[in-house]
Amino acid sequence: MSGRPPTSHERRAGAPWDASYAGGPAPWDTGEPQPVVVRLAREGGFAGAVLDAGCGTGENALHIAARGLRVIGVDVAETAISIAREKAEQRGVPAAFEVGDALHLGGVFDTVLDCGLFHTFDDDERREYVASLASVTRPGGHLYLLCFRDAEPKGPHPVSEDELRTAFAQGWRIVSLDPERVDTRFGRAAAWLGEHGLLAEAVRHALTAGDWCYASRLVVHQLAIGQVLALTEARLPGELVRLTPADVRGLPLHSLDPESALVAAAAALRRGEEPACAKALELADRLLGELPHEEADRIARCRLSHAVIRMARDRCRDPQAARAAAADTEEMPGTTVALKRPFSRVCRCW
Repeated sequence: MSGRPPTSHERRAGAPWDASYAGGPAPWDTGEPQPVVVRLAREGGFAGAVLDAGCGTGENALHIAARGLRVIGVDVAETAISIAREKAEQRGVPAAFEVGDALHLGGVFDTVLDCGLFHTFDDDERREYVASLASVTRPGGHLYLLCFRDAEPKGPHPVSEDELRTAFAQGWRIVSLDPERVDTRFGRAAAWLGEHGLLAEAVRHALTAGDWCYASRLVVHQLAIGQVLALTEARLPGELVRLTPADVRGLPLHSLDPESALVAAAAALRRGEEPACAKALELADRLLGELPHEEADRIARCRLSHAVIRMARDRCRDPQAARAAAADTEEMPGTTVALKRPFSRVCRCW
């Protein structure tokens, strides 16, 4: 990519990033998605529009896109993007790949993945990069960051826990920071996996703006319906509990969505209004039936929330129905583990 100054890594290497792909795979290009990315995808960690920053030849982005999500991969290396586009065409996976500078990202995304880019920047570039990430991550969105860790076996440019926490101290919340491993062509290296964000603040912001639909989507897509039902220690803004099926039906037709109906159902159940809960679930079923098959991930998350609400409703009055609802969740790929994790996740670092 021309017209930009070389990064600190390029200055140290004496060559642009694109040169890493000349004459064969780059050291970090194993030809497979990183195992931790596969696990996150299986657990439902990716939702909505997804950005893979520093995507390389696209294995992680292609894996996520193959699960039905809209994914864009961005990399400064033109050769890597060309290879990624060829892979997408050969595999029939509708992922998009663009040549771009991660220090000046564009667009708006619900989930962002950085798999091995952050640690290549020096301190000044990291500040610029974190600001670039913030500019494209929707409020309430998630950033998953995988970088080399300062432990054996070390990769190049290892990062300490303090360095990570300092880099994301402003405007982010580190929800988890876990030791991990990253695969390279020469073996595994120690890494950090980090997750950043704060769901409650984003929901409150949407409610203040009067955008019930977006607030409801945040709740459902982040698998946080349990917070509305008071099934978890974490709590979302109390305004959500006042949302009724009548409120949802009163929205303009173009604004009706199953997420709003599901949150209304959960809120009604929380208030002890089972008939209103049943009506909202019926409305959610109808709206779900109108969604196109291409929105498979969205449908799965809505179905999961639907099942959680039914379990909460039926666990006392009808144990058999509760077991049936639980069976529904088990049939949904990648949902069981996600339910066991904290519902409000935003930035996660390996």
